Amino acid sequence: RRRHTRSLVPSRGLGDVYKRQCKLRRLRLLAATASWFATSASCFGQLPPGVTYEDVGLGERPYGPPETSVRLVPWASFPGQIQQAAPWGNHLYFAINYGQIFEYDLKGNPSPTAFLDLPTLRPDFLPQPPHGGLRGLAFHPGFDANGLLYTFHQEAVGSGGTPDFGNLAAPIIREHIIAEWDFMNQVDGQPRFREVLRIAFELGEHNGQNIGFNPQANPGDPDYGLLFACIGDNGNAPDPEDRILHDPFDVAQDFGSLHGSVIRIDPTDPSGLSDLELASAGRMRSANGKFSIPLDNPFIGDPSRLDVVYAKGFRNPLTMSFSPDGKPLVADVGQHSYEEINLIESGHNYGCLLYT
Repeated sequence: RRRHTRSLVPSRGLGDVYKRQCKLRRLRLLAATASWFATSASCFGQLPPGVTYEDVGLGERPYGPPETSVRLVPWASFPGQIQQAAPWGNHLYFAINYGQIFEYDLKGNPSPTAFLDLPTLRPDFLPQPPHGGLRGLAFHPGFDANGLLYTFHQEAVGSGGTPDFGNLAAPIIREHIIAEWDFMNQVDGQPRFREVLRIAFELGEHNGQNIGFNPQANPGDPDYGLLFACIGDNGNAPDPEDRILHDPFDVAQDFGSLHGSVIRIDPTDPSGLSDLELASAGRMRSANGKFSIPLDNPFIGDPSRLDVVYAKGFRNPLTMSFSPDGKPLVADVGQHSYEEINLIESGHNYGCLLYT
């Protein structure tokens, strides 16, 4: 078994800690900027036909004082639509809709092969852009020691047994799963796969989206090792006259449904721990036994509300980042007129209603 690690240099003092934090912030900014450039230029990381770099103002500073203005320059091109970017060590990683994660150095040079290729490892993987395929990636904060990487992606209906969430009236047409990839325990040179949870969707849009760990959380903090995941309302695009409902099952305001939510879980395998050991760690075992739920989630103990839900009332929470104090920031895609960026608070309702 080949071991795969990417070690960070141990900090030797507060100055080194500060430098490392600043470096990570720059990496996250570069990842977000590169992702924005690639996806805003076109879904394939290239400029549209007939458009030049000068047309989009690359290389020029916008109006404003030099100390606050930003100059955009070409950094890299990407072989597909970027769904999420994440830094680790001295590299940036980009999840492409078609199922690959590519590793780039800080100069924009990609590795010769994909860091992870889901279609090769998961025969039931389905790209189906723009709402299917690989939707998100997240390195566990202990990746250097445990080698755990998580993805949120689409697979064929029925490829993994009964879904853990999402049993509604209409036939299921999509299943999205949060998966764990163990780079410390490889099989034939590939990371070992483990399914964490599976969600059924009855319509073709607003499905599983970005995932992430709070980058400001340290061991011992309440958020450390907890995965946040964005899940759409299972809606569908309307026809030009808006006669088709976006959220026909009204799940965004159904606290017994996982759809239209931001969830918060401990995705690591709890099977080696007793219930008492989990409780002492502030966790409870999930119904499928494949992950655990933090006991400080807002709806613990309420039988009418799901324990995994952290916040509710979203239409299509497409992208996720984190504020400087470690709170999730979620961009919720609107319909026609409005887009939202929400600072996510535990137990809050962000107001998405049945679209009529």
